[in-house]
Amino acid sequence: MKDTWHYIGISSDRCNSTFAADREGKGFSNQAMTETVTVPHQQRFEQIKKNLTLLGSKESNFLQVELLFFEALTLSRNYGEDIQENGLLRALKGLQQEQYAKTKSLTNKPSQREQFIRKFIVRLKQILSGKL
Repeated sequence: MKDTWHYIGISSDRCNSTFAADREGKGFSNQAMTETVTVPHQQRFEQIKKNLTLLGSKESNFLQVELLFFEALTLSRNYGEDIQENGLLRALKGLQQEQYAKTKSLTNKPSQREQFIRKFIVRLKQILSGKL
């Protein structure tokens, strides 16, 4: 097991402490964050992920998706404004610059914009899960 975690860039000590925090209900530690996300924020991130799944990637629902994204961005600022120290904020800002900008661009087909929205939602859910 140690070799597997070492292969993907996570030390086994960090992995075990993260799993222990999950079992104890202390919240999860985002790989990009130096601080632990509080339990209420973790629960809200889970609700946001569920809402994103329910909304889907239709263009008509994108305004609600945007509101959820900016709520997550606001929650991440509770852990500091400095993107060098706050990995969650850094990941969300990177998502905003990369994928969010594409969703706002003009496209020839609605299906093309929905594809950008789908990629944005998938990446946002990964960030909120602590996988990035």
